[in-house]
Amino acid sequence: LLAWKFIDKDSNNKNNEVNTNEKQEETTSYDLTDAKKLIDKYLTNGVGSFGLDYYFEKGYDNDAKGYLAYQNIKKNQIKMVSCEEIYSGNSDFTYDGNGSWYNSESLFCDGTTSTTAVSYDALNEVYKELFGSDEKLPKEDIKFVFSNYNYDKKTDQFVSLSCHCGGAGDTYHGYGIKSASKTSNTLIIDVGYYVLEYNHDNNTYSSKITDKTYTNEDIEKSNFDSEFFNEFKDKMDTYRFTFKYEVDHYVLKDMKKR
Repeated sequence: LLAWKFIDKDSNNKNNEVNTNEKQEETTSYDLTDAKKLIDKYLTNGVGSFGLDYYFEKGYDNDAKGYLAYQNIKKNQIKMVSCEEIYSGNSDFTYDGNGSWYNSESLFCDGTTSTTAVSYDALNEVYKELFGSDEKLPKEDIKFVFSNYNYDKKTDQFVSLSCHCGGAGDTYHGYGIKSASKTSNTLIIDVGYYVLEYNHDNNTYSSKITDKTYTNEDIEKSNFDSEFFNEFKDKMDTYRFTFKYEVDHYVLKDMKKR
């Protein structure tokens, strides 16, 4: 008994072409101005160069993510609370006898004035809007440079704490968009980041990517950042931000140095 098997080579080739095309999703350019607006949202900070250094050097850990959520909370979701009502009787805080409650890290709630607080549910909602519906804000303290928010289990909210800290930095930080491209549900933005170190001997700023030096007057000019970036962007460290499209907006899923 003989059996013959007919192989349609043309059909197989067509199927392979279809499978290959399904895997190779089209990539298109993304407007650089829109990319800058999106990146600015994820580099928001109230602590200047210290904040930028945290994002680029440490990445988006739970503290950075929690801090960003707090910065993007709506004003009507922030309420004033009494330190005494929250921390009186809290074993993690000690009353100093002068109106303030301190924890073991010397962070404190000044009882002579009110402080601000945001409910966990409100902050978690913003957290998901920034980082994805599959993410969940940890119920733990948030510590980002000089900003500290204590998670209070009893009231299920984050309370803003003060610290005896601060200071002026001797560096100038900046960034710009090198490129941006997208597929149907992914957006890739490459960001160039630079740091200028301050020299106290001659009162100038310098960078490892150029032999030029700059004065305070130079960096205070409104067009300094754009001119510096355009001149030296090819020498700057590149950080790749990866976003996913979710419902009606992009959410940050990853950031790595290239």
